[in-house]
Parts: sequence; C-alpha cells; structure tokens
Amino acid sequence: LFARALSRRVRRVADAARQVAAGDVTRRVRVGSTDEIAELADSVNAMIAYVEDVAGGVRALAAGDLRVALTP
Repeated sequence: LFARALSRRVRRVADAARQVAAGDVTRRVRVGSTDEIAELADSVNAMIAYVEDVAGGVRALAAGDLRVALTP
C-alpha cells in the first residue's frame, strides 16, 4: 500500500517532466504531501516556471521586442 502510494506520486512528477520536455510549460505537479517527494515536486515546479519565463522571453524576442531581458 505504501509503495503504491509512493510510486503514484513519483509517477506524477515524472509525467510532468515528460510533458514539459514535450513543450507543455504550463504543467505543474501536485503530490499532496509534505515529504521528500513534495520537495522534489516543488523543485520541478520551480524549474518549469523558469522554463516558462524563458520561453516567454524567447517568444517576445522572436516577435522583435528587444527590451526583453533574459537571465540564466
């Protein structure tokens, strides 16, 4: 039972990572806990937010807006 619940939460994080890799930068992870898996999900969400921000900047630059500041 415990292993199944843990596995399900890890799969949610992995699924979100795959969706982001496929281009969906609006995806976020919810695991409903406060353990290490939740910490991992929070880190993945922060990474996704950063990628979403950079993608928005790239779109603006491609549209000709040279005022965009992109920081690594």
